[in-house]
Amino acid sequence: MDKLRVAFIGCGGQATGNIYPHIVSIPEMELAACCDLIAEKAKNNAERFGIKAWYTDYERMLDNESVDAVFVVGPPQMHTELGIACLEKGYHVFTEKPTATNLADAKRLAETAERVGKQSQVGHMLPHGPASKVAKKLFSSEEFGTPIFLESKYFVPGPRDPMPEWDAPTLDWTFMLVQSVHPVDWARQMMGDIVSLSTKRGLGKNGAVSYVVAVEFASGASGLINMTSAAPFVVAELEAVGDQGTFLHIDNMIRMRYEGGAWKEPQVIDYGRREAGYFDEVKDFAMCILEGKPTYSTFRDEYKALLICQAIVDSIESGKVVSVPQK
Repeated sequence: MDKLRVAFIGCGGQATGNIYPHIVSIPEMELAACCDLIAEKAKNNAERFGIKAWYTDYERMLDNESVDAVFVVGPPQMHTELGIACLEKGYHVFTEKPTATNLADAKRLAETAERVGKQSQVGHMLPHGPASKVAKKLFSSEEFGTPIFLESKYFVPGPRDPMPEWDAPTLDWTFMLVQSVHPVDWARQMMGDIVSLSTKRGLGKNGAVSYVVAVEFASGASGLINMTSAAPFVVAELEAVGDQGTFLHIDNMIRMRYEGGAWKEPQVIDYGRREAGYFDEVKDFAMCILEGKPTYSTFRDEYKALLICQAIVDSIESGKVVSVPQK
């Protein structure tokens, strides 16, 4: 297979703004068809991105089109339901985050992908950014030494109300699904499994929330995941310290600085494009299928990230250190 032929279910804002443009810019991919329940959206995306066929019925689309993989981007219930349906039909599947509104459905989706032997990926752009990829390699280098501390920071505007339409009746679980799963997945992809955590929560009068999560990684390293819904714009940063007196900082996926230890001068890299993580996540999904390369975050990874999110909520409610289930 020289090129991955894909179909796309969903023509909403996230899909149209951050996923479609990158699919059509990757030579190894061909976007064969798109689908949305609203005909005007499907037609507009087909015209905008040069897609030959558009549909309002995804089953009809898959019956008519010869494709290898399906992108499913919409509300989480759609990720679960249509993700499982497409896997059962024999397609590789990419969904946006979160894959589900609850742990049971996230696990069911992961188990389906594993049972049918198809590749899965979730739209987490942070670990796919070029700076994150370089940092991951540095973490295993002699120059950096053993990473002993990591902080994943995610400051965003909103949400400040529960989202019952996402089966999220509380503000905490709403924030976990909408935002927290991003920095949680980033920390886990960079440093490995999180085995225990403790959370402190702050609440503003207007519904703004903040979380300071102290975590223990399976490697024995410690870390923090700091989050808030009170920021005026998105701040996505990651910092790490190695036991060789080394330090690394990532700013919004594209700027990285590392120094200390064997590096006599600070090393600064600016990749210059914020959308890099979106482009790379899409291309990495294609290459994992075309070349058999492992990718991330899989549906199993997303389930593990949601287990951590649930542990954060449990720690808030109990005021105690909570162990994170590893299965």
